[in-house]
Amino acid sequence: MQFEMRVQRIFVTVILILTLIPMAGQVLSFSKATDVTSEKRTLTQFPTVEKLYEKPTEFTSNVSSYLNDHFAGRGFTIKYYNKFKRKIDEGNQQVLVGQNDWLFLNFSTSWSNFVGREALSFEEVRKWNQTLQSFRRISESHDIFFLATYAPNKNQIYPEFAPKRFGQKSESRLVTDLDWDLKLDPALLSGKSFAPMFYKTDTHWTRSAAYLAYREITDAFIRNGLDVYQLDKRNLSKVERTDFQGDLVAMIDASSTGIAESITEFSAPAISPKPKLTVIKSESGDPSFNSQIYERSPKNGNSIVIIGDSFSYALLPYFNHSFDRVIFIHNEIGEFKFESALKYDPDAILFIPVERYASLLLNYE
Repeated sequence: MQFEMRVQRIFVTVILILTLIPMAGQVLSFSKATDVTSEKRTLTQFPTVEKLYEKPTEFTSNVSSYLNDHFAGRGFTIKYYNKFKRKIDEGNQQVLVGQNDWLFLNFSTSWSNFVGREALSFEEVRKWNQTLQSFRRISESHDIFFLATYAPNKNQIYPEFAPKRFGQKSESRLVTDLDWDLKLDPALLSGKSFAPMFYKTDTHWTRSAAYLAYREITDAFIRNGLDVYQLDKRNLSKVERTDFQGDLVAMIDASSTGIAESITEFSAPAISPKPKLTVIKSESGDPSFNSQIYERSPKNGNSIVIIGDSFSYALLPYFNHSFDRVIFIHNEIGEFKFESALKYDPDAILFIPVERYASLLLNYE
């Protein structure tokens, strides 16, 4: 009998605690549900006293909605529910959620490189280097300066935010075996003290990182005798971006993640008059593979062809300051013909694929 009474008391006590804690939190504002970025809506406000007299039924309904939106611990519950949900869904997504909610593309070669697994065989590396050498020979035969570099993977520049399960970044990676003229990693790693080099929520490097890449590339041009103007860091424009959500957010359930970022970056100043833009449609029919031509003095002056991908778009505003004519040709993941760059008779050709596609770029002609 005493045992049953003890059990009943414990049960009643637990029910009272579960009932009173939310009520006490409501009164003391223990956990205000003010962070609603993941819900994309405005929380219900407490109705005015006037509404009690004018529309008592609506007043009662609004009070109920207010309590549902403002119960104690709501913000905490939503935050950790979303984190749990992302962990459950992670295996089915194109996106990996790293530390501090940094997002990374779930691209196999990016992570095989990160942990040091080779993505290319010895024969593939030899073929890749032969392709680069052929690009150099063809360019030299047309009196064109050729430079090959790559845009590093996001996880190589921000390994501290990679998902913990991948461990420490390996020093061995695919691109170290390829015959590049320039490596941008050192500039971007040191540039992290200057400005963010990658967006937290996007695949791509920032405009600040693109400037540092541009500076390294134009330094190499100048060292090799090209007479090009280099945009000084003091001339850059400061850009503040708030509540930015990049392409990686679009690949996941954006309505439930609540992931956004505020970022300060630097960009190229506007050019006056604005360069004329001509878009040339890709033969593949894919508009993302279209070529772009920016011209200030199309008949005279210097020119450059940039063979790249979506990472190159951030470079174009800077190179428009250094060259009178800038031609961007998408590499189409290896499906373009190198000779298509020669018809523009440029002073320089910049070959700059993103690192994660290096193992796929073996079909160049």
